[in-house]
Amino acid sequence: MEVIAKGRESAVTAYSEEARAVADRAQATIRKGAVNPDLVEIERDSQSFVADSLPEGALQSRERFADEPSSFLVFASTSMPEPDLLALLEVASDQANVHVIFRGVPESGGLDGFMEYLTRLTKGHSINPTLTIDPPQWQARAIKVAPTIVALEHGVEIGRATGTANPAWLREQLITRKGDLGAYGKIYEPAERDMVEVLREAVAKIDTEKLRRDAENSFWMQQPRIDLPVVQEARVLRVDPSVEISRDVVVPDGTVLAKKGDRINPLLAVAFDQRLIVIDGSDPKQRALAKQLAADAPSKVVVISTRGPSDDDSAETWVKWQTDVEQRMYLLNPRIQASLHIERVPTMIEADGAVLVVNELMVPKGGL
Repeated sequence: MEVIAKGRESAVTAYSEEARAVADRAQATIRKGAVNPDLVEIERDSQSFVADSLPEGALQSRERFADEPSSFLVFASTSMPEPDLLALLEVASDQANVHVIFRGVPESGGLDGFMEYLTRLTKGHSINPTLTIDPPQWQARAIKVAPTIVALEHGVEIGRATGTANPAWLREQLITRKGDLGAYGKIYEPAERDMVEVLREAVAKIDTEKLRRDAENSFWMQQPRIDLPVVQEARVLRVDPSVEISRDVVVPDGTVLAKKGDRINPLLAVAFDQRLIVIDGSDPKQRALAKQLAADAPSKVVVISTRGPSDDDSAETWVKWQTDVEQRMYLLNPRIQASLHIERVPTMIEADGAVLVVNELMVPKGGL
């Protein structure tokens, strides 16, 4: 038996996949090393999902069946004897206006165990009921026991009975009377907990601060670090940043902008007035030097670190490093290192006309 109503559009999917997505996104965030925005989004998703699960939420509990002239809601539970539950599913089979509704899934086996149970129960029986997991329907209609059957006309309840799940019988009874007809058989407390309550408890247990710390630390652990030696003797290099064109550069109208073999100096085309300061951010003396070097022209300074923090509070450590230099700090990547001829730290780079001046600086031994 395929225990799905309306394919994957049933509330089984609506609840199980949404709940699973919250957990999966949290785990994926930690694995990928995402930082704060994604963690905030996970927390927001989990909270909004619980909010949307209330009777007025996504499933629109009382209004959900308003488009059906006549419909029957059969509230069922795995606490019912198997022969009774099987009979209930058989009665509801292939009747589009009969909806079998569970409050949740058994705690012991979860959704997979619930599906396996129903598959085993209906094995050898050709039945296909409209089955959903829809705890807001239980809440909105104050359903306490299973089986309970509720008759609706355009979404408005006209009658109900407990201890039975026979739409034909209830339809006949409602010809002469309406409302709650009482109990007409054995009734059972539902074995399944309200899935909304289960999810609400799960969300309440999420330690978002720990997730945030773990994700941020994971992010920093995955960042490349470039180990450069500390300057032992100060020196100044004057570097020509010109690049050689490897092939002709031609625009669509045929104009040749540059020929193969030409050398182009970007400093002659674009003004470079920045001061790059490259340090090992983990060294407090180098951070102090970077702060001093930036003092006379803070708006032009870009501080670059060859590595990120690697402790248990990496995000806080990175903030502290930036506070120490009084500048936003960036990570050095291999391409920039090669193009700017950065070989040691600390190094300060500025432009002088058509050349880059690379100053390899000594760190004062006594501090600054």
